[in-house]
Amino acid sequence: MQVKKVNNKIIGMNFRKIRNDLGLSQRKMSIVLGFKDNTNRMVSYESGRTCVPLHIVVKAMELAELPMEDLYDVLFDPEYILPQIA
Repeated sequence: MQVKKVNNKIIGMNFRKIRNDLGLSQRKMSIVLGFKDNTNRMVSYESGRTCVPLHIVVKAMELAELPMEDLYDVLFDPEYILPQIA
């Protein structure tokens, strides 16, 4: 079994896709995730400078009602496309 290396840029890019799909600004998303009004943290995550902690990715996925089966793709697939939620 090959171990995949975490790529902060891919995670950040997909994290941004989730936020955009929710229609939230970085400020609103930071508040929803419990960061108070810390947009700097969101900028750092989305740019890939800082790795988004797994529990934050999971929380964002839950907010967007994404299936947890997509977690691997959110973490590793730069071509990840958000499923259409009815």
